[in-house]
Amino acid sequence: MATTEPMVRLQIKGHIQGNQTWSTSLWLRLTQTTDFISQATLDNITGNASTFAQTMCTSLSTVLWGSGTQADSLEGSWYGGHGDKPSLVSFKTWTPIAGVGSALMPAYVSAVTSFRSSSPSRSGRGRSYMPATLATACSSSANQFSSGAVTNVNAAWLGFINSLNAMTTPAEVTAHRVAIRSSSTNHALDVVRIVTDSLPDVQHRRADKLLASSVVAAIPT
Repeated sequence: MATTEPMVRLQIKGHIQGNQTWSTSLWLRLTQTTDFISQATLDNITGNASTFAQTMCTSLSTVLWGSGTQADSLEGSWYGGHGDKPSLVSFKTWTPIAGVGSALMPAYVSAVTSFRSSSPSRSGRGRSYMPATLATACSSSANQFSSGAVTNVNAAWLGFINSLNAMTTPAEVTAHRVAIRSSSTNHALDVVRIVTDSLPDVQHRRADKLLASSVVAAIPT
């Protein structure tokens, strides 16, 4: 899935009930003075992004996350132009930002936000699956997230993306923008719209490390 433009993948990471990991990510398109960047420049980008990510996660922790769900780190990976594997990685951790609600949904429930580019095709879109383990996120709408929760999630992503687009970067990077990594066009397509809806979705791999706390069996006569 290489693109002509160099890109940085920013991956927010966390845990659910201690040992269950989760992550979600977006991409930055870069314009660079050379075909490579230094580790210091990637560290700078990841450090700035981690500050913005913490602001976003703090706003989401009371809206979507129940007790046991937390965000604790951000990983930045640099992909050179025409490269499909990261050449540099930068990792930032922070004091875990955790949910506190006691009414919980399954660990695999997610709120989906779509990142749209100017391309109407599927390859011109990206998606984020944010953990949604707080039952009250659905309290105002039958089997769907409340309009208030959807508004808060969308606003959190908008604030994060606006902060990323406006951040100052070292001289090695002369321009940058949050973008879609399009495999069919082999280009980075700038995000121009952010859409969140009220339908819960699932990411079952976010529950693959959780064991059943009770098991009941019966033998028919």
